[in-house]
Amino acid sequence: MRTDAELIQDYAASRSELAFAGIVERHGPMIYRACLHLLRDAHEAEDAAQATFIVLARRAAALPRAAPLAA
Repeated sequence: MRTDAELIQDYAASRSELAFAGIVERHGPMIYRACLHLLRDAHEAEDAAQATFIVLARRAAALPRAAPLAA
């Protein structure tokens, strides 16, 4: 299993859809639950979770290599 850092690095370098899908699959449920806990609305939580991954996609190259993604 590839680490988060490897997936992010792969995505940042080549815009690999497979790498990004791995990140979403691994962290999507946690992000959604956190959004739902904060927003208390399923539709708003879905929108916020999607927005989180959009920001990640745009800023992937700027993330520190050693930082855990879940943090």
